[in-house]
Amino acid sequence: MSAPRSALSAELLTALEAGARIVTPNRRAAHWLKLLYANHAIAEGRLAWATPSIRSFDDFVADLWVSPNRTERVLTSRQTQLLWDRIVRSSKHAEQLLSPQSAAKTSFRSWERLQAWLIPHRSLEAVAAEHQSEEGLALLGWSVELEALCTKRAWIPIALLPERVTHSTGPLNETIVFASADDLLPIHRAVFESIESRGSTWRHLRVDDREGHAAAIDCETPGDEYARAATWALQQLAGGAQSIGIAISSMDQHASELRRIFAEVFAQASRSFTTAASAFDARRMQAASFLIATYHDLSEFPSVRAALDLLQLATGGASAKLTGAVFRNPYLAGRSEASQRALVDAQIRGDVRERYELGWLQRLAAPTCPTLSQALKAAHAAQLESPARAAPSAMAERFSLLWQTFGWPGDTHPDSDEQQVVSRLRECLGEFGALDDLLGPMSFAEAVREFEAHVRNTTFEPRGAPAPITIVDVRGLEGLHFDALWVAGMTESQWPPPPAPDPFIPIVLQISAGLPEATAARVREHAYKRFLGLRNFAGHVVFSWPRTLDDVEVLPCAWLRDLPLHQATLEPAESYAMHMFSQRPVLDTLMEEQGPSLPRSEVGGGTRLFELQSQCPFRAYGELRLGALPLDRVVPSIDARARGTLLHAALADVWRTLRDSEQLRASTSEQLETLTRTLLARHAAKLLEGASPHRVRMIQIEQDLAAERILSLLALDLARPPFRVAELERSESATVGSLSFKLRLDRIDELLLDSSERTRIIIDYKTGNSVSTRSWFSQRPEQPQLPVYAVTHPHGLAAVAFATLGAKGVSYQGISDVEGLLPEVKPLSGKQLTAEFGDWQGLLKHWDSVVTRLANEYAGGEARVDPLPNACRHCHLSTFCRIHELTLLESEEES
Repeated sequence: MSAPRSALSAELLTALEAGARIVTPNRRAAHWLKLLYANHAIAEGRLAWATPSIRSFDDFVADLWVSPNRTERVLTSRQTQLLWDRIVRSSKHAEQLLSPQSAAKTSFRSWERLQAWLIPHRSLEAVAAEHQSEEGLALLGWSVELEALCTKRAWIPIALLPERVTHSTGPLNETIVFASADDLLPIHRAVFESIESRGSTWRHLRVDDREGHAAAIDCETPGDEYARAATWALQQLAGGAQSIGIAISSMDQHASELRRIFAEVFAQASRSFTTAASAFDARRMQAASFLIATYHDLSEFPSVRAALDLLQLATGGASAKLTGAVFRNPYLAGRSEASQRALVDAQIRGDVRERYELGWLQRLAAPTCPTLSQALKAAHAAQLESPARAAPSAMAERFSLLWQTFGWPGDTHPDSDEQQVVSRLRECLGEFGALDDLLGPMSFAEAVREFEAHVRNTTFEPRGAPAPITIVDVRGLEGLHFDALWVAGMTESQWPPPPAPDPFIPIVLQISAGLPEATAARVREHAYKRFLGLRNFAGHVVFSWPRTLDDVEVLPCAWLRDLPLHQATLEPAESYAMHMFSQRPVLDTLMEEQGPSLPRSEVGGGTRLFELQSQCPFRAYGELRLGALPLDRVVPSIDARARGTLLHAALADVWRTLRDSEQLRASTSEQLETLTRTLLARHAAKLLEGASPHRVRMIQIEQDLAAERILSLLALDLARPPFRVAELERSESATVGSLSFKLRLDRIDELLLDSSERTRIIIDYKTGNSVSTRSWFSQRPEQPQLPVYAVTHPHGLAAVAFATLGAKGVSYQGISDVEGLLPEVKPLSGKQLTAEFGDWQGLLKHWDSVVTRLANEYAGGEARVDPLPNACRHCHLSTFCRIHELTLLESEEES
């Protein structure tokens, strides 16, 4: 992270010019001060200057410890945490812990807190024993075991290094200035007092003692609050401020919103749509920028995620989701194969396999992606030749070779941030390779798991170009300097925050040691100190709060009552997007709703083309004629298509075996269940290829559910008049109007009744319960499959119905000529149609006219954007047809 140009305080500048060593609470503050001093030197016209001695406290302690006589190895925080985690997992308390991993993480922070506040083991032991604190005794036991192990191996956890430095001897003759806004921790004071005893001098320079003006302002919502803060920042910049801070509570949760709002405000400030003079200096505004200063988990950066995905892929048995992510990975060599790799990803999504091996993927990629195929082949060969177990250092070499094989991080030219991210990941790999003594030999999968955990626990913030406006979490202000500061989120729930005592250190010990989070009173006292520090943090400070938060009214922090209200106008200007839209040129409107007509030949799509044409002509045109199909979703469960295929195939075989209602009635319930489950198992076997144990279990569950639904449907068929199944899964060609197409009927039954001319029933299976028959009587039916079947098979037709086999139940839903043909299926009522189509033959004529019109529209290229009320809910073409823009345009015209 970089700091904008700003003037240092006179006292701090004097110390720097005198050659004093400046110590800051953290590395961010140290980097900030270095840039401030460099800007100061440039402003004075210097061409060269001595690099000031500015170090974070951890680096300062490390400098004191470095000596050629030292033989101990210093463990990083992550290395120490690995040891701690193993100690906790192997302790006698592990069985009593609900989540040993979470307990280890939390207790490790408690152990670090013991070191920072100089709480000795004897105090922890005495208080924990007196108050029978099991957590405190567990923390004590783990601490003793960790420190004993480190002593035995000549290791020093970095958290123990400051305490070790206090016992160092030897003369020191330096002037130390500790620049911070908060009070010193006990470990800070102990280190500085120890070096004072060795001949150095030190003092604490508070950076929040600037006298200035503070004011308060209320806003409607957090979004309004951020917009006003951005407007205020521009005003301060125009007024001559060189460094402006925006402090946000819990900024990680609002970073994307902040980036959007500030970009919106800055964009309109740096652009002009008129010739009128701007309120701000044009060159100054064009140079204006903002920086969101926040640490992220290293694993959240795309290039790092890509590298970790490659390691996961090499462990073998990769999921379809992971495999697709690797094929779409832009950080691999061979960018020219991007389109071909995307097609392979689409193929993988449509496959029923759940796990993919490197060798299988290499063969899949070979025809169209030679570069990736060669990388997969080399990676597969390397895995086969490598030993089953190896030390972390050897595994780190294998990881690096694997990345090199795939060409990571790609053949593009990364920017500065990306280069820093890649460099930090390689540093993490080096840190992991230094864990041989801690972790010992491990398998490749174990090494990947440990390395990924190491990366996830590593936070990183790329250093960017200087920016005059910095957005930072309010907790990260320590050591920073601004000319003007805006503090957002000053609500009563955040200032003061609720107490957060340490769960492992006895509360009595926390109170006696002075931990600020231990009690409500301590939290309030500490928060009030911070508030007073923020009031004096810069020459101009504004505190703000939202009146509503998630539609709930909130109150401001009580400490703001004594502050005057901010008087300047901070109404956010019209959004940049709306400003551009209002200045748009008048364009000619061309409505093109007709595509070319189809030649007289058979088209694909089956009855679905009628459904799509009825729901929205544009969707039928886009999906069936232009091929704008959605990618298959990669889900761990069985998708609807596989579920439907399983049920259709099993039902067809059931009725091929039974043939008619007489054989159905002659079969016992046990025989029907055996038949059903046998046929389901036969067809489910096709779904088991490449399936993981999880998917196998999901398929077994699907078989059980399918068996229950099929048996329920057979029970309904027992209540029907005698019938035989005349046709099953019949595929044929059909012609309606000017359109020829193929259709496939699930089932046609024939009633065994001599007295009726109409004896045929068309049945269509549906694996869900969301079917619509009411719209069959309209000009645009939502689900016209059965009307299409009726139009193409009108001879002797007595009924059409969906057999729904969904989670909500099994039933027949349709319409018939007479009563009693199918359970719960009502006969046609004259009220459902106009007098012209009032009987069964009239209904068939109505359907014929509707289906013929839909066929002719589709064949003629009709492609207007005209969806039914609920058609857009499950459509994937909204960005293609731009239905939302059309809706907005229509509402504007109406108003």
